[in-house]
Amino acid sequence: MDKTGDPSKTIRIALIISLAGTLCTAIALIIMIAMPQRKPMSLDEARSYAAKLANAELYEQAVDEYERIFAEYRLSDRDAGSILYQVGTISGEKLHQPARAMAAFLKFQELYPMHPLIDDVNRKAVAQLDRMGKSRQAQSLLRRSVSLGKPADEADDPSRIVAKIGDRVITAEEVESALEELPREVSAQLGDAVGKQRFLQEYIGQQLIYNAAIRAGYDQRPEILDQLESAQMNIIVAAFFKERIADRVQISSSDIEVYYNMNKANFGDRPLEEVRSQVEQKLRYQKMAELQGKIFEELMETENVQLFPENLSKPEE
Repeated sequence: MDKTGDPSKTIRIALIISLAGTLCTAIALIIMIAMPQRKPMSLDEARSYAAKLANAELYEQAVDEYERIFAEYRLSDRDAGSILYQVGTISGEKLHQPARAMAAFLKFQELYPMHPLIDDVNRKAVAQLDRMGKSRQAQSLLRRSVSLGKPADEADDPSRIVAKIGDRVITAEEVESALEELPREVSAQLGDAVGKQRFLQEYIGQQLIYNAAIRAGYDQRPEILDQLESAQMNIIVAAFFKERIADRVQISSSDIEVYYNMNKANFGDRPLEEVRSQVEQKLRYQKMAELQGKIFEELMETENVQLFPENLSKPEE
């Protein structure tokens, strides 16, 4: 009631205020309807966005987005499993949150046991259990779900089995092959029964450490991948050099004599028969260098190589 005591006036004021509020609400609704609505992201767009977050090293946000996709989108079993795989992998390997990763992997194992990624998920789950200090559970899971090698019942000759790591069979041939790769003086010291037993124990220890490292994701570390790539290149180049260069160099007796006569002073004027092996070695190296240079020139031309050696010595700006 206003100061004049007129109740009708008070009612009119209340109605006006109410109508004004209703009008404001209506105007707001009209504006909202008139404004263009943001289209929700499609599944492909959402997955692309999550991947971009991960590539930008925004791992927490990426996991949140993958979890949102799993919860809100209608997914096939294959897509849903792949989303959980990303959640577990990023949580474990990038955020170092093994519990969160393990939760995703357990859900994956429970819901999608026939998924193409199940073996990889099992290995990653074992690694997360290791990181959580649950090595016994990790080994139990490993025995149930991860094959580290050839099962025992597939071994050609059980009498040649010298060890087992879970289901992985290690044969005498495998150990003997590893022995042959050692320097000759080292393998000679391990040639008897006692030496072979000692080497077997060391070999098993190395395999166990390797398996633990793989489960922990060491094989996916960028610096290790770079080293593997470099080692692979060196091995391939060495094989190419041997087959295309070293094995193609032929040295005859007359070649040796001609080279010796032209470079006798380099061998202290000693008789050829005393230095024949040295002469042959130097001549072989020379011919290999010549053949390598020829191949190198051909490849330089074929690959259209350009060199800018002056940039090697440029001072930093």
